[in-house]
Amino acid sequence: QKMPSSDRDLLINGAIERFLDETAENEKSAAAERGDAKSFSVKKCSHLTPIWNQIINIGSAEDLLKSEIQEHVILIKKNLKFQYVRFWNIFSDKLFIDINNKSGNYNFSRLDQVLDFIITSGLKPFFDFEEKENRINESIELAISYEPGNCQFDTVNNWQMLIRAFTKHCLKRYGQEEMSSWIIEVWYGGYRIRGFGANENFYTQFDSVYRIVKEYVPDLKIGGPGFLPE
Repeated sequence: QKMPSSDRDLLINGAIERFLDETAENEKSAAAERGDAKSFSVKKCSHLTPIWNQIINIGSAEDLLKSEIQEHVILIKKNLKFQYVRFWNIFSDKLFIDINNKSGNYNFSRLDQVLDFIITSGLKPFFDFEEKENRINESIELAISYEPGNCQFDTVNNWQMLIRAFTKHCLKRYGQEEMSSWIIEVWYGGYRIRGFGANENFYTQFDSVYRIVKEYVPDLKIGGPGFLPE
């Protein structure tokens, strides 16, 4: 006989509570053994800097072209007052950007739509210079939708040409004052340059982005790398 859903929920909640209690006790015991146990008083208080509303991860750049995503961003911004929208897959064929275009003429029209939405919504862009796979999971193990990344630059020159063209385009469209509040993160293992190993790939990309962008917008923040520990 199938267990009623209410009884099943109670069993699950009870199991979770027991697990959390056991985990907490184990952590206390381990801390005591290490000699790093600490105690805190609820009678003393201090100001807590609200770091949780500074940035929100949205996903791929093309997702910000969807009306339902835009509605959610506006709603969350209204309630949480966050400042930056972090997104990736910026140089994507889904945005009609040909990364190995030898002429140096790029179509930034769809990326413009993304940035226009962010800025007119009173937000700031946080660029994650990385290509992430598009994946929707039914469970931890099972993906019901999976699109691996296939973005690879043929040469270092192609990467540098795109970064310079992108920077100059944004400077003309949005101005230096606006761009000075933007943030760029160059991810380790993000975009790939043909024939380069992981370290050389990252160092080359970061150096190019830093030098080229700072040439036009000195105050724009550039950081990285987003190392993934093995």
